[in-house]
Amino acid sequence: MKNLNKNLYAIFKNEKHMENERGVSKKEAIKLYLITAGYSSLIKEIELTKNYSAEIAINEIHYY
Repeated sequence: MKNLNKNLYAIFKNEKHMENERGVSKKEAIKLYLITAGYSSLIKEIELTKNYSAEIAINEIHYY
């Protein structure tokens, strides 16, 4: 029940859909995606994170 206040976000890298992730904000969803993808040690690298964006998932199933 932890996800009640979290939205599902579609995570994009260079405009290509990568995965969906839950978060209270776009920034948190991107951060959680990077941790899940194994990039936790690089989260603070601006060059890495600026390539990522997020949008609220459409009908909780957003993907391309």
